[in-house]
Amino acid sequence: MSQEDRRKIVVALKEETISEGEDIIRQGDVADKFYIIKKGKAAVILNGEKVNELAEGEFFGEQGFVNKNVSKRKASIRAIGGSVVLFALSRDEFYKIFDEKQMRRLFPKRQAISGASSNMMKKQVTISKPSNAVTTKTMDDKK
Repeated sequence: MSQEDRRKIVVALKEETISEGEDIIRQGDVADKFYIIKKGKAAVILNGEKVNELAEGEFFGEQGFVNKNVSKRKASIRAIGGSVVLFALSRDEFYKIFDEKQMRRLFPKRQAISGASSNMMKKQVTISKPSNAVTTKTMDDKK
């Protein structure tokens, strides 16, 4: 990802705070935003059952944008263990920043509803304003 793309992302991100127990997204709703968890935890709820948890630095909601055939949310994401602070990127802003090639490279087929997202695909995302830095590294890089 280019430095210019990183700058665009940081400028476009909007911070949102969701109270514990509230749904961030609901299964079946139209995909309108991509999210990165800045602080807190969220449960992935599929057909009423908790199937996974997401934590700081993890992201969700991209599949509704990357896969153009999927515009509905496949699962609900609910704030747990206190309030969750998120960075949100709207659909329009997402498409202004990422072209199809970038989307396939940056967002491989990954779904928060599979256990793979928290184990195999976990990423630590650091976003700082106003220095316009966005970096990612796998959790294995910390070792």
